[in-house]
Amino acid sequence: MIKRKTRNLNSVFNYLLSRNFKSFVAPIENQKGNYYLMPYIENLEMPREQKMRDLIIFLALLHNKTTYFKEIDPDYYKEIYEELKEKADYAKKYYYDLINYIETEIYMSPFEYLLARNINKVLAATDYALFVLDMWYEKISTLKKVRTVTLHGNLELDHFLKNNEGFFISWEKTYQGMPIYDLIDLYNRHWQEFDFVDIFDLYEEKYPLREEERLLLSVYLTIPKIINIDFNEYEICKELTLLLDYLYKTEEI
Repeated sequence: MIKRKTRNLNSVFNYLLSRNFKSFVAPIENQKGNYYLMPYIENLEMPREQKMRDLIIFLALLHNKTTYFKEIDPDYYKEIYEELKEKADYAKKYYYDLINYIETEIYMSPFEYLLARNINKVLAATDYALFVLDMWYEKISTLKKVRTVTLHGNLELDHFLKNNEGFFISWEKTYQGMPIYDLIDLYNRHWQEFDFVDIFDLYEEKYPLREEERLLLSVYLTIPKIINIDFNEYEICKELTLLLDYLYKTEEI
């Protein structure tokens, strides 16, 4: 397979090899120009549920092999806190203002009725995210280092190949950061399809999250997305239903 080169990954793969992590597909040779040649890896047919379990085991291995504790700037955690607080506050105000407007309507549209029936769920999610965010910020207030791993950065089931071994592909967005960011990507792409209570439990059997990481993960997953109300009525109802399904399912994590 020939792929367009978006960044030079040789240093990334060399680092992974130095950490005794070999579950990646590297170019056959160092290619010059804008493209590189990728080897063919057979991908066995298997149930997607089983493949997801295999992926999470190899992900835990990647994070385990590349863990180190990085000294951080005093503002590192503060910036995360302020960014997430702003996002949660905005979501809360957005839905609060929206429901206040809807309640002035004499006749509600299907979308407005659906939101009115479920507004407490949406606002409770923002309140919970803000509550846990404050818990997290208090927990990390004395920490001078952050647990850091090599993140795949573009994690989804189609970027994992499985035969007798397992291989991650599509490393173009890899970076160093907290392990939860790979979990967030995976959850956002596949929450409808899989039981993530079981998947995250399996991950933590191999690579337990620290308490502050678990709290921060909960905040990222809980803040409700903003619904685009510029669509037609059908599309808005569909988007709101999807959001409600997401919030109910995420409660289980």
